[in-house]
Formats: sequence, structure tokens, C-alpha cells
Amino acid sequence: MNSPNNRWILLNGSFHREREYEARLPLGSRAVRYGDGCFETWRSYRGEYLELDLHMQRLQRSIQYLRMDPPPILSDPEAVKAKSRKLLRKNRLADCDAVVRLQVWREGGRGFAVDRDAGTGYGITVSPLPKITEPVTLATVGTRRIPSVSLDSRHKLSNSINYVLAAAEAAEQGADDALMLTVEGYLSETTIANIFWRKGETVFTPSVSCDLLPGITRKLVIELLEQELKVPVQQGAWKQEAIMECDAAWICNSVREVVEVGVIDDKKITGSGRFVKSLKHNFASMRDRRLQ
Repeated sequence: MNSPNNRWILLNGSFHREREYEARLPLGSRAVRYGDGCFETWRSYRGEYLELDLHMQRLQRSIQYLRMDPPPILSDPEAVKAKSRKLLRKNRLADCDAVVRLQVWREGGRGFAVDRDAGTGYGITVSPLPKITEPVTLATVGTRRIPSVSLDSRHKLSNSINYVLAAAEAAEQGADDALMLTVEGYLSETTIANIFWRKGETVFTPSVSCDLLPGITRKLVIELLEQELKVPVQQGAWKQEAIMECDAAWICNSVREVVEVGVIDDKKITGSGRFVKSLKHNFASMRDRRLQ
């Protein structure tokens, strides 16, 4: 495996060594100045992908939301697969689980005004799958989710300062991640994942009205629970007290899949283990059937 600062990357269609490539983003780049762009991250299962088409569709919608021209590669999902798999091989990550990130940014000059003739750049990077430890601890933070009416939460935008501040606040409390609320005080999500909890025979999760990113793994988990496991799922708006009374809790995203929550604000969630373990097993079975 290549050292972190000497990995291969893909920049605008060409492969470069990360520490040696010449086309570095200048300080004046809009990606650097404003975080003017969007991205998608997904997991590589030894070179196979789960629901990559959904990731690409969301990226296309994000590019459209930002009023950018999509890079030509995005018109051909098979090209994305081929390029990213080649990048995995060049970094000796094709035979293990890894993380793939596709970043898109707007080119052009300074100032908030958008130059509609400016081009669009893109890059793909890969990295080893980070160690996933669980159960995780969550801390409710004061940093609230940006309302979707101000910044559409359905997109993975490069400027993620809202999440960065929330994560820093959670770390100061000794937690692994932040439990974020809406400005109205309803449960929303964590900085990196969607959240679920079980009470009795029902599973609950915040609805898209709660300013969350509706994750692709979230969609799969809801589908698994409702259609295969016949567990009712309620999506809605709940105050923090609802999750504090739960029997089990977990978070999910495309890299970590399903991860048990053990503590929320110093309260132990004692019943998560068996239910989440079963859910993880069933998710893995569904995933293996769908890998591309």
C-alpha cells in the first residue's frame, strides 16, 4: 500500500502521484476560497460497489443545484467505475475494503458571483477503510443543522463547516460524534450519519423535514426493515427526549454501514446489542446480493 502522501489520485481524468502532481489547486481556486463544489463518498468492497448509480444520481442533482456544468465523466457511470477501480488497483486497495471519494468543484475567479462560462474540475481519491469501532458515543451539541430552506440538506456540499463545528463540539465532550438538532429543536442526524432508534416493536428515524441528508444507506435500512424484516418504521419530527427512552439505537452511512450507538449524552443504551447485531447481519446479506 502506498504511503498516504504518495498515493495515486485521479485529477480531471489523469492519474498523478498525490505529492508530485503539478496541477495543484491554487490558493485562488474557488474550491479553496469558498468550498464551491460537492462530492460523493462510497465504499469499495474489494472493487465492487453498492448502489453506485444512486450516488451518481445524487451527485448530478448536487451539481445542478450549484448551477455547475457536470464533468463529462459523470454522463457515463461505467467510466466512473472503471477509473475508480483502476485507481484502487494503482494504490493496492483493490483486494480489500476501501473508501472512494469523487469531488467536483467550480473553476473561475474570486467573488461570490458565478461565472457561467467557468469550467468544472473533478478528482477521485481512494483510501483504506478506517477502523470501525463500536458502540459509538454521541453528544448532543448546540450547533444546529442549517435549515434546508437556507441550504438544501439533500446535497453533499464541500463547504461542511456546520458539520466541522458540531464534530469539534462533540469531541470536546469526549464523544465520537455529534447528535445534531434542527433550529426548532427536533432530532436531525449526526455529522456523518443518519440515526435510528427502536422503542418496543417500532423503529423511528427523523424525516427529511428535519434538515437531514437522506442517506443512501438510510434508504436501504428502511427498505430492509419494512420489506424484508417486517418491522414498522416511523419517520417524523421528535424532540431529544424520544431517543433517550429508546431500547436500541444505531447510525448508518455508506462507509460504515450500520453501527451500534452505546451512549447518548452519558446515558447508556443497554438494549442495542442483540437487535443491531441482527440488523447488521441482514444488511450484509442484502448488500452482498446487490453489489455491482
